[in-house]
Amino acid sequence: MKHLKLFFALFAMLALGVGNAWGEEVTVTKTTNTLVSELSWTVSSGSCAGCYTEFDLDNAITISTTGTPNCGSVWGTTTNDWRLYQNQNGNVIVSAKTGYELVSIKFTYSQSNSGTLKDGSTTVTTKTVVNCSGLTTKTLTVGNTGTKTNGQVKITEFSVTYTQTSADSGTEEPVVSLIPKKC
Repeated sequence: MKHLKLFFALFAMLALGVGNAWGEEVTVTKTTNTLVSELSWTVSSGSCAGCYTEFDLDNAITISTTGTPNCGSVWGTTTNDWRLYQNQNGNVIVSAKTGYELVSIKFTYSQSNSGTLKDGSTTVTTKTVVNCSGLTTKTLTVGNTGTKTNGQVKITEFSVTYTQTSADSGTEEPVVSLIPKKC
């Protein structure tokens, strides 16, 4: 019986064109520079901010923010960064699409005005791995390591590890980046 279940699981994956086996961990890592290139994002300049509040990291993972305007703006010349602002309720939300679960997330970022990412009351410094096992969504907020309330987080790399949990995955429509203000 065990072999029969395995056979049907493998057959279903082949029939659906699934690239990885259920439960196998997959890590997707992309820099903001790569996203600017792949998604044709406009890099902000002066008073003109190109904001991208929701986008697909790959076919299983979506990154978004519900922060007020300018959260999700992209800045930089040589190295681009995706910015979030404490005084605009900045956050970064990682969501797994149907049929997937998060394992861990990691962001590489710089900061201004003592800004930092927070997982509840826990400070999440740059390149810190956050365990998300079994979750389908995880939200980190922008906080501060001091007493200021104007902290900024400038993400230069997104890394998400996830697993496939069912054959009903990858069928959702891709998320299109939102551009509230076009330059």
